[in-house]
Amino acid sequence: ADVRVHEYDEAQMTRAYPVLLDVQRRCKRVAKSTEFKQGKYSLAWGFHAEALNLWFQAQRPKPDFVWVFEDDVGYAGDLSNFLRRFDGTREDLLTADVDHRPGKRWWWIDACSDAYAARFATERRRLATREHVQRFSRKLLDRLHALAARERCTAWSEQLAVSVCAGAPDLTLAPLPRDVVGAPFDHAGRVSAARWAD
Repeated sequence: ADVRVHEYDEAQMTRAYPVLLDVQRRCKRVAKSTEFKQGKYSLAWGFHAEALNLWFQAQRPKPDFVWVFEDDVGYAGDLSNFLRRFDGTREDLLTADVDHRPGKRWWWIDACSDAYAARFATERRRLATREHVQRFSRKLLDRLHALAARERCTAWSEQLAVSVCAGAPDLTLAPLPRDVVGAPFDHAGRVSAARWAD
């Protein structure tokens, strides 16, 4: 098997996307977050599009689609069967939620640049999704790269890709089918050993 590892650090992210430093200063919750202050996490923890694009923008040729599975996702069965199920689909973003509006009480609602806040100012336009498993198109990743690098427009990843995709007339969005999402599908979800063995 051809396995390649892409390594990067936060300094590379902020050089490629200086807007992340603006967000870090602008967003009180990012600036005050214990996780960031203690150095437990880098900006990649919440700004996945920029971390992913450090790798993606260097690819030649760029793949048509990229699947992202967070490191704590469990899947029982043949993963290639899961991936093949979506072979004929062309949506720019496949994700768990396509219409969730996070509201002002969501912890990371202000984790965004000024340009993003202006573009997605109304609650009607700002969405959020559970991002444990997602598929991105080349077109969407290139758009997210251009927004962050050239227009200084970015946000916490749970809201960025889904809001950009839903708000663009030339991008398409679809939910992952419920039968592949499974339960629990949550950041703190746990499955017992007995249930996993089933």
